[in-house]
Amino acid sequence: MGGVSLIEINRNGVIVKSYENAPEGGVDCFVTTKTGGYSEGCFSSMNMAVYTDDDPKRVIKNTELLKSSYGLKSSPRSCRFMEILSTK
Repeated sequence: MGGVSLIEINRNGVIVKSYENAPEGGVDCFVTTKTGGYSEGCFSSMNMAVYTDDDPKRVIKNTELLKSSYGLKSSPRSCRFMEILSTK
């Protein structure tokens, strides 16, 4: 099995990194970047974490922007968000 290759995808200013060859009809996942959201200050701009001191309304707007930009469904079975914070 070869190395994993990620590509950058930009939709409506929301940038994510995804697998280059995601299986058709299979599981697809991606990593959001901090680009394209509504949060300000130290949470700027695509903060997805509701457990921070960020304005909850901005976090909800960020989530809705991500979902609409990438055609993600609202069903818990079809779309799950998991945030991992990193300085890298």
